[in-house]
Amino acid sequence: MPKETESEWLDARPRIVVSRCLGFDACRWNGEMIRDGFIESLKPHVDFVTFCPECEIGLGVPRRPIRLVAPVGSPRNKPVEMPSVQLVQPASGLNVTGQMHDASIAMLDRTDPPDGFLLKHRSPSCGPLDVRIYKSADDSNVAGKGSGLFAWNVSKRYPSLPIEDEGRLRNFLIREHWMTAVFAIARLRRVARIGRMRHLV
Repeated sequence: MPKETESEWLDARPRIVVSRCLGFDACRWNGEMIRDGFIESLKPHVDFVTFCPECEIGLGVPRRPIRLVAPVGSPRNKPVEMPSVQLVQPASGLNVTGQMHDASIAMLDRTDPPDGFLLKHRSPSCGPLDVRIYKSADDSNVAGKGSGLFAWNVSKRYPSLPIEDEGRLRNFLIREHWMTAVFAIARLRRVARIGRMRHLV
């Protein structure tokens, strides 16, 4: 087993899955990229694994927007059961729900377990929460709110890992809590590999 100094253990780099549009690639639906100062400041200290679920299923850049649609008959402004929510592209009539679930699961299967997630705020694919769920593909009325389909699959696979979006991380306390969690998990992962009780203590 390789020897590691105390400083090497303390410098354990978190492995973070991040939405690719957040400063890594111009892959948003409108062909833009979002610059985020906090993410830029993290780059020297963490290992980012970038992912764009919408590009993964072949929607292209730029692309027509997609939206989450509630099951028929869902009461307005009530919690919506996420497994039954559909992901559709109103302009084309495409339903990409199955493709998004399959691509999400495939990505999580091929990626080493991360220490946390930093996803796109309110995205119908990546948003961890507060994502609008519409009553229908062509209706502007909101039936409720939930998470994007990739984020939903993430929460099912890793319910105990810290998952946030760049919008909420503008709040200092939320950002501090998220950073504390991901760095602690990274160190715990290193401890598990080293197998030394003193590091666990």
